[in-house]
Amino acid sequence: MSTKTILNGCKQAGFSLMELMIAIAIGLILLAALTMMFVRSTESYTDIQNSAQQIENGRFAIDTISQDLRLAGYYGDFSNVGMWWPVTTAATTPTVLPDPCAMTPAELTTSPYTQLIFPVQGYDTDDESTRADIATPTTCDSVSASVPNPINDANLVPGTDILVIRRADTSTTTLPVLNDVYIQSSIRELAVQFGNPAGFAVGALDSANNVSVIGTSAGGATAGSAVVNPSAILRVANNSGASPGNYATRLAANVRKYHVHIYFVAPCSRPTGGGLSCTGATDDGGAPVPTLKRLELTSVGGVTLMSLVPLVEGIENMQVEYGIDDAPTTANANTGLLGDGVPDTYKNASDATLTDWAHVVTARIYLLARNVLPTNGYTDTKQYELGPLGLTLTPGGNFKRHLYSAEVRLINPSARREIP
Repeated sequence: MSTKTILNGCKQAGFSLMELMIAIAIGLILLAALTMMFVRSTESYTDIQNSAQQIENGRFAIDTISQDLRLAGYYGDFSNVGMWWPVTTAATTPTVLPDPCAMTPAELTTSPYTQLIFPVQGYDTDDESTRADIATPTTCDSVSASVPNPINDANLVPGTDILVIRRADTSTTTLPVLNDVYIQSSIRELAVQFGNPAGFAVGALDSANNVSVIGTSAGGATAGSAVVNPSAILRVANNSGASPGNYATRLAANVRKYHVHIYFVAPCSRPTGGGLSCTGATDDGGAPVPTLKRLELTSVGGVTLMSLVPLVEGIENMQVEYGIDDAPTTANANTGLLGDGVPDTYKNASDATLTDWAHVVTARIYLLARNVLPTNGYTDTKQYELGPLGLTLTPGGNFKRHLYSAEVRLINPSARREIP
């Protein structure tokens, strides 16, 4: 005997083919809508994330350069660098800008330290003939054992600027690194020294304020001298008096790391195969990302060299304008320097003369940053002006971009010129 299920007086016979097809169609429509919503949401999230990264990268890049510029020309307690210029003797008058990649003791420790006269210098780099001016010989422009990470054609975006900053570290050194470069300075004396941890000692007093350790130079030298001398220890003041009451004049001056930073824009972040130079379309996994990089004077394994440090990805262009303080043209009786600490004109690197570089007191920085990844369906039609003296660019493409700018006062060179 068979039974049948009765529902509301009707037999249950299931869905018809038409009803099933309609249900499947509605389900597919809902699934497509949800998929589209998920894709759009993912694209929006990715775009927002890319834009946030670009904003963070741009701000970090402009802040890094700005902070470095504010410290340009800081050489510890020494404050008379500007009085070296103009130098009165023809034998010591600089005739060209110093080599930004100078690394040897002969180049760095020879008085009157022409590198320190120019706390900043820059280069406009449209082509090889212009860019070759960065150094003579062009030590930043060739692959060598001493410069393993150079600025060359493959590592520089054409038309971007190069910025060189020189300064001492704000912290004193407690133990120098072998053959790293340091500055030991007092109010009236300064020496550029190569480090040697053997024999290095920091000056100190005992509980009775008597000298317990006089201290040494960065290289461990203990023989004293009261003149600028790279091979000798420098004292806090003139080495006069021997009693404990004159301890301040007997202690060794502070030693600080000497920084030379060379900022430039490279066409890639990570070269193919981990090489030294960008190679082209295969860099960065097949999508080259322009990157702000910096060469740093340092020591690795006891060898003095310029080391490459990638800083910020997505920085596409950098332009720098320099504020020149050249008026009044007569040295002030109180400062002993020309000018008054306020820029009188702004110039590009290509327009600045040798004398202009010694009178830079401000700098305007312009950075064009782009998203690391492209944005689907977007075309950049904007025009970007990188300063009144700089470039006007319409890069196009499907990358979103933003222009960052800052005007930075070089506190040390400008403050020394302020008329009381």
